Amino acid sequence: MGGSTVSRIVLAMVALALPLVSGIAPAQALGLSIAANGSIFRAGDTTIISVAADNSHPLTTSADFYFVVVSPDTSTLFFLGPGLTVGSTSASDLSPIQPLTAGVDLAAPFTSNQPDFVSYTWQGAEPRGTYLAVLVALTPGALADDQLDLAEIVAVGSTAFAFTD
Repeated sequence: MGGSTVSRIVLAMVALALPLVSGIAPAQALGLSIAANGSIFRAGDTTIISVAADNSHPLTTSADFYFVVVSPDTSTLFFLGPGLTVGSTSASDLSPIQPLTAGVDLAAPFTSNQPDFVSYTWQGAEPRGTYLAVLVALTPGALADDQLDLAEIVAVGSTAFAFTD
C-alpha cells in the first residue's frame, strides 16, 4: 500500500472519529446520519442504507455531498454520483469520485430523511469483511485536487456492517 493511500486512509479514519471526540468535531451545524438495517449480512440478504441530514443551524457556506462505501481491504471505494449512478475507484485515486449533489446552499435550514436511500442484495462473491458506508459534506470542489484535507470536511456520518458466510 503506497504512502499516499495510507495517508488518505488515516485521514478518513480521523475525519470519521472527529464527531466522537468532544469539542473537536468540525463545525457541525449540519448533522448527517447514516444507518444500515443490520450489522451482519450473508448471501441473499439485502442491506438497506438510510441517510438523513439536519441543517437546523444554517452555515454561511455551501457543500458537495458524497456517498462512499469503503471495501473491507480499504483499497476500493464504491460511490454514488449524480442521478445515483454507481462508480468505483481505488483509494489511491479520488479523482473519479463525483458528488451525489454539488453546491448545496447551507444558508437556509432544511431537513431530509431518506429511509431507503440505497439497497444492495448480496450475491455471495463479494469480499468478506467489514464495509464502511460514509455520507460526507465537503467544501465545494474539495476533491478536485485528488486530495482530502480535514479543513474541507463540513460534516460526516458513517456506519459499518459486515458481509460473512
